[in-house]
Amino acid sequence: MSWIINWWKKRLQRRNRTSADEVLEVVRRIMGAQRYCLVISRGGNGSDARMVQPLPADRSSLTVRLGVHPGSRKVAQLEADPHVTLVYADVGGHGYVTLKGTAALCPATDERRLHWKSSWIAFFPDGPLSDGFVNVEFTPSRVEVMSFKHSVTPEPFGLRPACLCRTATGAWELDRSEGMLPG
Repeated sequence: MSWIINWWKKRLQRRNRTSADEVLEVVRRIMGAQRYCLVISRGGNGSDARMVQPLPADRSSLTVRLGVHPGSRKVAQLEADPHVTLVYADVGGHGYVTLKGTAALCPATDERRLHWKSSWIAFFPDGPLSDGFVNVEFTPSRVEVMSFKHSVTPEPFGLRPACLCRTATGAWELDRSEGMLPG
């Protein structure tokens, strides 16, 4: 049995995606294929997670927009500490994407109208211009990804994610200190 596992592992490693562009494309695929993500923020009792329906991420910056109620616990937490983590699970592909960054409330009317998802009417029945809705703009500074389906499996095999960090110019580069080892 161990020879089968070793054969499978070596096969995946030969196809392993190792450039920032390749890893970023896998991040986009996983995020784009998921209907929901988890938003994790810091509260008085530690971290709190909530499942949300995000809008599609910006292709280059990976900025994500969410809709929330202005009186929610999430808004109070974001006002106290803007550091947030988003998690997109790719259960079928045996992978995930974790984005770490900051979130800002965008209460402007034009922002709320522009960044609105029609399915949100179930949660915000008075629509995007009501007092019961506000946009959140999440800007990631770090991305972690693992995907057996898409061959992002850095060494040690399957034990650490590939990590991307945003540079001062806004580009994404591999962070080999925690994710992929020098190759």
